[in-house]
Amino acid sequence: MTSSIIFEGDVQVHLYGQNALIPVYLHDQLLASVIGVESSELIVNEHRYETIQAIKNSLPNCYPDGFLKAFNQPARVEIRYEPKKHGLNVDLYETLAETDMPILWMGVLENNLMPAYEVEWEIFKPVDENNTAFCALVKTQPIPVTN
Repeated sequence: MTSSIIFEGDVQVHLYGQNALIPVYLHDQLLASVIGVESSELIVNEHRYETIQAIKNSLPNCYPDGFLKAFNQPARVEIRYEPKKHGLNVDLYETLAETDMPILWMGVLENNLMPAYEVEWEIFKPVDENNTAFCALVKTQPIPVTN
């Protein structure tokens, strides 16, 4: 069974949690990372120039504030589901879009706790007994649901 595209379009990227992205490959035109741990099979391929430059300029201080500012920007995204691995491949590209976009929310949930947001879809993978890697497409700006 081959991969299938589950979403393609413009999104606002939002990275969440400590040590959310683990880099596995860095080149002038690609930063490949995994969410949480390699075994999560949640792979993020960053093609945006500013983000790649931010991480290259910050090494070895992995993922400082400058990187998060560059990463948490609008992007054109293609997300493919890999049924054999129950994983995702997320490719992020440059976009000029700035408004009315869903949020691509991904990272690591600490203590396996997730705020209640209205989502289109979500996928969870264990990192360890207390943490979970995730990727979700949020319909609107993430605003916690209150009781």
